[in-house]
Amino acid sequence: MHLADLNRAQGKFAEAEPFLKRALEYSEKALGVGHRDVRKKLNRLTTLYRKLGQYDKAETLLKRSLCP
Repeated sequence: MHLADLNRAQGKFAEAEPFLKRALEYSEKALGVGHRDVRKKLNRLTTLYRKLGQYDKAETLLKRSLCP
C-alpha cells in the first residue's frame, strides 16, 4: 500500500492503480468482501478512479463498498 500512497502523493495516479488493486485483492481473499478494511480499500480505489476521470469504474466500486 505504501507504493500506492507514494504515487498518489506525487500525482502519479495511473501508477498507483495496480498497487491499490493488488492490495484490494489480497484483503478480499484474507478478510472477506464485507470486512471494513476491504471497504476502505474499495473507497481508496474509487477516489483514484474519480481523479483519473474514470467515473464508470468509480461508480461500480462505490456500489460494491456500500453493498458487499
